[in-house]
Amino acid sequence: MAEENHRRPLPLAAADEECALDAQAYRRRITAWRDLLRNARGHRGQDGYVWEVPAGDTRALEALVAAERECCAFLDLRVVDAGRPRTLLHVSLAPGARPAPAGPAEEAARFLGALPRPTG
Repeated sequence: MAEENHRRPLPLAAADEECALDAQAYRRRITAWRDLLRNARGHRGQDGYVWEVPAGDTRALEALVAAERECCAFLDLRVVDAGRPRTLLHVSLAPGARPAPAGPAEEAARFLGALPRPTG
């Protein structure tokens, strides 16, 4: 059943959410996410994606989540302390929201797992 939900087209918000960062700031941010998630494990969950981040990276994770919440209102990012040795990051789209297509916001949403990666 959850699989069917991921195949339906996602509703668009009244206006697609654009990335608020300039190109240089966006590259720095996505690089920070790549560096952080390099040692993480992830899997598709019922409502998005779940990353298992080493507990030693929790502060860096919380800082990146706080930064994303400032500029990416279309993302729903939840940090859950799963106890040592890992922290969970649940990533999904906020209800009724979607990043602007074919831009940095959509790229970041796909990288973090809020949107499925294209196949093929």
